Amino acid sequence: METPPQEFLLFTDSDRPVTDVGADEFGFVEIAKRLAPALIQAIGQDGLVIGIEGVWGSGKTSLINYVQKEVAAEGSVEIISLAPWLSGDEDSLVETLLGQIAESIERRDQPRGLDRVKSWWRSQERGSLPILLKKYGSRTGRVLSPVLKVGGLFVPGMSAAAEITEIGSKALEGLGKNPTNAQLKEAISKRLKNSSGRYLVVLDDLDRLEPAQAVEVIRLVRSVADFPNILYLMCYDRRVLAHALQRGLGVEDGDIFLRKIVQQTFSIPLPEPFDLRINFLGHAAEHFQGVNRREMTLRERQDLQEAVSNWGRRLRTPRDVKLVLNGVRFHYAPVKDQVNFADVCRVQLMRVVEPAIYLWLEEYLGVMSVIATNDGRADKVERVEMGKRYAELFSGEPDSSPSRWTMKQLVPGLDKIDAAEVSGLVYGNISQTQLREFVDGKRLGSPFHYRYYFALAPARTVLPQVDYDRVMGAALQGSEQVRQALAELYHRRREIGGNWLSQFFNRLDSFTANGYSTAQIRNLMLGIVNLMDEVLCGRERADSHLLGPARQGEEAIKQATHALALTDPEEAQKTVLDVMKNGAAVTWIVGYLMRSELHRHGLPKAVGKKKPEEEWLLNSQVFEYAISCVRDRAAQYAHENPIESSPDLPALLFGWRDLGGEGEAKVWVQANITDEKRFVDFLLRMRSWAMSDAVCYPLYRKSLECFIDVTDLDAKLKRIADEHPDLTVRDAAKTAIEALTLGEHFA
Repeated sequence: METPPQEFLLFTDSDRPVTDVGADEFGFVEIAKRLAPALIQAIGQDGLVIGIEGVWGSGKTSLINYVQKEVAAEGSVEIISLAPWLSGDEDSLVETLLGQIAESIERRDQPRGLDRVKSWWRSQERGSLPILLKKYGSRTGRVLSPVLKVGGLFVPGMSAAAEITEIGSKALEGLGKNPTNAQLKEAISKRLKNSSGRYLVVLDDLDRLEPAQAVEVIRLVRSVADFPNILYLMCYDRRVLAHALQRGLGVEDGDIFLRKIVQQTFSIPLPEPFDLRINFLGHAAEHFQGVNRREMTLRERQDLQEAVSNWGRRLRTPRDVKLVLNGVRFHYAPVKDQVNFADVCRVQLMRVVEPAIYLWLEEYLGVMSVIATNDGRADKVERVEMGKRYAELFSGEPDSSPSRWTMKQLVPGLDKIDAAEVSGLVYGNISQTQLREFVDGKRLGSPFHYRYYFALAPARTVLPQVDYDRVMGAALQGSEQVRQALAELYHRRREIGGNWLSQFFNRLDSFTANGYSTAQIRNLMLGIVNLMDEVLCGRERADSHLLGPARQGEEAIKQATHALALTDPEEAQKTVLDVMKNGAAVTWIVGYLMRSELHRHGLPKAVGKKKPEEEWLLNSQVFEYAISCVRDRAAQYAHENPIESSPDLPALLFGWRDLGGEGEAKVWVQANITDEKRFVDFLLRMRSWAMSDAVCYPLYRKSLECFIDVTDLDAKLKRIADEHPDLTVRDAAKTAIEALTLGEHFA
């Protein structure tokens, strides 16, 4: 298997805010170019607080980054960026902010040489703007403690803040001045108004703060917001920040409180219609091409577009797109040979924008897989519960999205869209045609592939893909290699019971010839047939004849024949005939494969009407010849083998009878039951299978009449049970008597 390039096995987007102008995909650069001049003009007024509002992931920080680039390029405004979310609890935002403004002033207005010394002495005497700012910050600063005192409201933890204030006061006393806070603020405002400096203070990610931290930030803004030549740009999700303030301040409405702080707001605009979907489509197609080293086909692109049309409309923010794309990048490359790319995108879209549907779907498909592989069933309680959740999640209206019509195309068992009871909405009959399409395309609805979409691994209850591929690879070499590969599956037991051969046959229920050569299919069919008598020998009698590997193998031959007939009808006829003439499993060919074909053709007449010709394996001309060949094979087998050698005696005898060899079969039986021990053994081998409260094995007189005289059967068995010198034979005769009684009960 070709390994995708390493860069496509990892995330390629860390979901960090963008700063590069070339990385803008949603028009934020254009917005910033028009927003920045308005902000610069507003700084000339008294202090102003502007809020940039948007939900998480809408691109607030990216827009702020572009705005700062535009403002910085203009050159007249200094930008001070604070990140309260990243600040330690011991940091004072007021001190940090005013300290940075003071340092900026000192850098810009710093004198040189002797003037510098004189200026310093004057500043100590009169109180320069930088020193006043530092004094004010020292006095009014509060640490970002989770407990504060704000606006007269006491919040535990005030001691730490009071200690900082006390230290600030002592520092002022050491300078020989002890003005009030109001006096300091007035002095600072006058000097800032006359200063040439203008400042843009950016406070980002306020919606990530804990309630107490959010309160401290708002206290910062309230204490310094009216300083002139400073504009505060706050970035937040209004709903989240208002809720934090409501909890931190104990007010009834945090949104109303926020309005007192922010004089102007700018809301991040919704993306233009289809912008997010178009963006996702472009990146998804790019990833597909990078992993597969080819462009998508028209059909693949149409499938992807349909997926995005149905599920992409729930995308709300650029972050949604990034999260979905990261999910696609993470899930697709490692299992690209076991999944369908459009379905991977569907699942990841559900995971991000419809998490409830994602969880329901994973659970539903898990149960559906067990049902489809005959490992279990869903009881009424489970169907009701799953049906209720399904009805809540999906509308019954065909034009809604997502709808039950949409889901019907994705997963099996949802065809009863308007069932009267909720239990009937789910786990319905599985269309073989639909299932075949799911499996061939490795779609989400395939019981053999669904788990790759959720767990990057196959379901443990279904045949691993590597085992399926191993058998199909053996078919490239020859029929014996196929037989050996299948025998390994048959003898490898599953933890939950049964064997893996049945799971392989389940896969072939939806087999198509796509990608397989005629020789490969021919070898597959011969390999299956050559194993079947071994399967019959090892068959546990508790297995139902309708569900066991023998019947599954027959269905597998049927599916392979029909698949081959779609591309080469003549070769399909030749292959089936070759299987019947040369396959090693004579008992299975006579008793299962050929007998079922007889019934499909309406023979013998007692069976009923013949099936439509599209269900036949052989056309009328080849069928007549096949009857003669298989009947001869049954006779030859009987000539060369004792009756005990047949792995399924009833199947062999009934198949031989239906082929027109009833007389020959009767002679063979009579020749093999000449002594009482072999007679009783014959009866036991002719038992059938039934189930009521337990599995049992009835013996039907009607099944024996074709081959032995049953007139004195009961008396003969009673005599053997009472008088035979071998106790083992006596016990066997008693078992046969019980089986006859059961036969009368089930008849």
